[in-house]
Amino acid sequence: MVSCSTGGPRAARGAVSRPLTSAAPSAAESKFLSLTLYFAMNERDDSHSIAEARKWLLKGVELEEPEAQYEFAYILYFEDSNTKKAELYFCKSSDQGFLPAQEFLGNLLLFEEGRTKEELAERYSLLMNSAEGGHIASIRDVGLAYVFGKHVEQNFEYARKWLQKAAEYDGSEGQYRLAWVLTYLDETGNREQVLFWLQRAAQQGHEDASEAYGPTTSNTDFNW
Repeated sequence: MVSCSTGGPRAARGAVSRPLTSAAPSAAESKFLSLTLYFAMNERDDSHSIAEARKWLLKGVELEEPEAQYEFAYILYFEDSNTKKAELYFCKSSDQGFLPAQEFLGNLLLFEEGRTKEELAERYSLLMNSAEGGHIASIRDVGLAYVFGKHVEQNFEYARKWLQKAAEYDGSEGQYRLAWVLTYLDETGNREQVLFWLQRAAQQGHEDASEAYGPTTSNTDFNW
């Protein structure tokens, strides 16, 4: 596994969402913005558009723009199935403090098996760094790691703490998972909170929350 740092001395970038990194973008960021608009406005099955998008993306990568590195890694991972090379560029982006890259690498804790303890510790550190930087998906992922006991000791109180933060940022998955944890804890007064967060998630189009939410008489009636 490629070794990544936890952001180094660079300020964290990409917190909460993925906005432009500055009001006056650099030359690299301007090139990357051109790519983003071009790619978004063309069909993904248009081979010419994809080739043109990759050309601009590689310019951003050559200039070591972290968001370009992240997007390039994403394409390598999901479209080219080149996970080893993708990990290299996720790490390059992560090492510059780009929170979505740190979240992606940390998120693999929830799905990957066969890693060493050292590798898992590094990934967890990246995930925590991103969560503490305010990245919503990372905050949710930390909570889910504690829900399922993925490479950390299962702890529903810790899960509740982190998922509460994710839910308050209006993340539907965080809201749904928080409701599930509250149901599991089965504490007095939790039913009202379960209904509240399920309703919030359902209103944002979360399908599982919509299924679970309904006229029920006890916590055990929720359709999980």
